[in-house]
Amino acid sequence: SHFATTPTSLTLDDNQIVENAPGGSTVGLLSATDPDTNETLSFALTTVSGADPTDDDNGLFEVVGTQLQTKSSTFLDFELRSSYSVRLRVTNTRGGFLERAFVIQVQDVPSPTSLTFSSADFFENQEINTVVGTFSATDPTPGTSFTYQFIIGAGDTDNNKFNININGNELRSSQVFNFE
Repeated sequence: SHFATTPTSLTLDDNQIVENAPGGSTVGLLSATDPDTNETLSFALTTVSGADPTDDDNGLFEVVGTQLQTKSSTFLDFELRSSYSVRLRVTNTRGGFLERAFVIQVQDVPSPTSLTFSSADFFENQEINTVVGTFSATDPTPGTSFTYQFIIGAGDTDNNKFNININGNELRSSQVFNFE
């Protein structure tokens, strides 16, 4: 006869995620061991009854199979918080389980320190995709490359009249302009 066994270990292979990673990003892979090597193990986030800070941030994460992921709505910003606490449980088919708390570290990604725009001479009646000017940026990390894009917000009323070349830094016209 088989005695009820419980898993003997629960590990997360990586507990770090870069800030601003899109929701649904994988933090790490979960694994566990059980004395019965034929056991099927399942993983889940779990809470502790009472005031226990180890599960405070469970709501920002989810377990998908053996992956601990950020929820699709989760946006982690290093400048707001650099670590989060989650509590995970591994359960075998007989109901035996093991719980363990993990601290998820958010890695800082330095932000660009400047953004400048140099305009070119631009005259009326020039064809579409004429270069209007170029963007440049600086960053504390050497060798960093940049992607420029339009954003929605104050001052965006003329965004649709221009385009930015793909993988480039040129602002170009998206229409023929007439001074009059």
